Amino acid sequence: MIPSSIPIILMTALFTAGAAFVLAWVWRRGFLRDFDAQSRSIFDERDFRVVRPWEGPVDQLEREMRFGTPVAPRPGEWGDADPACTGAVPPSSRHHDDAPAPSTPRRRPA
Repeated sequence: MIPSSIPIILMTALFTAGAAFVLAWVWRRGFLRDFDAQSRSIFDERDFRVVRPWEGPVDQLEREMRFGTPVAPRPGEWGDADPACTGAVPPSSRHHDDAPAPSTPRRRPA
């Protein structure tokens, strides 16, 4: 029992010391100071102004006062696009409900 527990104890100490070192290094470098600014760094100005359909009137007004006039979303920006039109569906599986599936032969109109 002791020979198998010593490696576990040593590995636990090694991983704990490594995580503590990384946390101390990140704190000293200043990466833990301004989370709000860091969270906004991945967005451009348009992202803050796009109309979000799930927001209530108060949220929309709040965002409008903070970032300016709202901008209409592009087609498919909030998931309302047909996947076949965006290229998300492979060409072989693109078909509509009224058309026959690609595996069935098509008949010519008489």
